[in-house]
Amino acid sequence: MHEINQLASIVVWRGFGFCWLAIAAAMSGLIFDLPLACRVGAILALILALAMQFRAETYHRIKYIRETEVWIMLAEEARPSKEMARQLIVPAMRDELREKALYSAVMGGGLFLISLVLRLLIG
Repeated sequence: MHEINQLASIVVWRGFGFCWLAIAAAMSGLIFDLPLACRVGAILALILALAMQFRAETYHRIKYIRETEVWIMLAEEARPSKEMARQLIVPAMRDELREKALYSAVMGGGLFLISLVLRLLIG
């Protein structure tokens, strides 16, 4: 159980990190207008939060649990039966996706606040 939660965390953190890498790249392309860059980053962060929350709510619909990254990363001797795997992997992934969606929403709100402050200071 602990190993499945740990692997779910690794899987979601990796995806979350790559998404934030793309958001940072988009923001760096707009560095000439810092308030705009922060606003674009905030919008993309909120889109990411919505996408992750949607995936968390629909993760139970996955057809083949044996094709998930968590299952593939599990050592063969640590793999539970198909029914037990679904009962362990789905809640672990759902919790991780919800947590990272919250992180993204908070970061998006922070970027909106920074954008507002910069817009007031810079003009």
